[in-house]
Formats: sequence, structure tokens, C-alpha cells
Amino acid sequence: MTNNFKRALGEGGFGVVYHGYLNGSQPLAVKVLYESSSQGYKHFKAEVELLLRVHHINLVNLVGYCDERDHLALIYEYMCNGDLKDHLSGKRGGSVLSWTTRLRIAVDAALGS
Repeated sequence: MTNNFKRALGEGGFGVVYHGYLNGSQPLAVKVLYESSSQGYKHFKAEVELLLRVHHINLVNLVGYCDERDHLALIYEYMCNGDLKDHLSGKRGGSVLSWTTRLRIAVDAALGS
């Protein structure tokens, strides 16, 4: 799925996020839990439970997860245009989101609309 964890996309709260593919064609982001993370399992479980219940246009979708003994991973849809942090900072060289757009996203996400 990740081609031996060849391409790292970034680092999340409890592990590295890798680029991968489902069935060789659908791009994915795979967040793998650090084995040394003491709070990792609690965060992992909380994130799975939250993303199974919450769906919003401004939140990435959880595609699946792996919970096999010492191997924990979250599998998300791949965001080819970067994440919200990239858009807020202008990191990808594109336009930075306006304050009006930022506020609308925050309010919509808080309301679950």
C-alpha cells in the first residue's frame, strides 16, 4: 500500500504520514503510530472514534485503519492540494485563505454544517 513507506508526506501528532495507494490506483495518506509513543494508542483510538462519527466537507475522510497488536495505522483520503495548514500559511505557493473564508470554515466545522 505504501511501497515500503517510501514517500513521507509529513508528521502527525503520533506518527509519520506516508503516501500510499488502495488497489494500486486510489491515492491515500497512511498515518503510522510511533512504536515508542506512550499516549499514542489513546490518541489513535480517539481519532478513529471521532472520524467514524464526524463527517464534514472541511475534514479529511477516514478510509480505514489497522489495529494489529503493535501495528497501528490510520488510512485517510489523500489531499492532493495540501491540507488546511498549507492553505493558511501559503506553504504551497498558492493564495492564502482570506480571513472571511477562514472564519466560514471554522464556523461551519463547529456547527457541523
